[in-house]
Amino acid sequence: MKYNTRKHFNLTVRRPQVLLFGNGFFHEECKWQDFIVRCSRQNFCKTDFKDVPYSIMADIITDVADDRARHAKYEEQLKHFNECGEVNNKRLAELVKIEFDAIITTNYTYQIENQIDSRFSRCSSDTWRKKYACCARSKAKKNAGSSLNTYNRVEKHDIWHMHGEARRKSSIVLTHDEYGRLVSSIIEELKSVKNKYQFYNDDVEFKSWIDYFLMGDVYILGLGMDYSEFDLWWLLTRRMRENAEVGRIVFYEPYDSNQAQKYMVLAQLGVKYETLGAKLPTDGNPEKINKIFDKFYNDAIADISKRVQEKEGLK
Repeated sequence: MKYNTRKHFNLTVRRPQVLLFGNGFFHEECKWQDFIVRCSRQNFCKTDFKDVPYSIMADIITDVADDRARHAKYEEQLKHFNECGEVNNKRLAELVKIEFDAIITTNYTYQIENQIDSRFSRCSSDTWRKKYACCARSKAKKNAGSSLNTYNRVEKHDIWHMHGEARRKSSIVLTHDEYGRLVSSIIEELKSVKNKYQFYNDDVEFKSWIDYFLMGDVYILGLGMDYSEFDLWWLLTRRMRENAEVGRIVFYEPYDSNQAQKYMVLAQLGVKYETLGAKLPTDGNPEKINKIFDKFYNDAIADISKRVQEKEGLK
């Protein structure tokens, strides 16, 4: 693993351009609820806990007291997730052509890395650590179990797995307990930051994905902003209390009348909601929904590319 790989940004001149990427980009192929159910200790029907937040559902039905058993289940199911979107995904190829300063993903798996460099999926864990794995802190201060400061650098792209990654099962954040521990780590990380955003904004060291989330221009794509992911909701409220000027956040999702309250909450937290004219049908017809999402993601990639290019022109 390569240490001290942090970047510096002059925020008075330019904001880092950041993609926050979720499994929804692959739509029907990868669903977290299905993943959690398949990792359960026994057979559960998805409807048994349909109104329970995913993270609490994971606490209930997985082996939270037995890491070895739980990680063995993860191994089995992550193979399926890692295959999602890897074959001829032209859309993902177009997305990674955009010159982001950082890509943050809630995914544990490596569709992005594999799309950029097909050798990534074939390399051993030892080769992965030596060639791709990076840490934005010194070796002495590194927290081996944390994903706050570690990422994969594949060619020119920095990919941060904010909820952990498949090759390090201990880093995976799935249960409510693990989300709570992550928020605790985020709070400690921000305590160490102190007022650097405010007083050193012409030369800010970016040591974690939190720096990018707060200070960058963030484009959220394929992520439903489910309330289970309360680390992100906590950071949105924390972002509003920041003394320094923060970046903009644009959330992309077709309009869903069942999610109207969520859109209002996001607006109150300073997030711009962008539908690009897409609206999901109220009858829930899967064929209609798939067609809408296909067009929507293509339009979203074009819109993000345009916004990033406009920002790059300010350099």
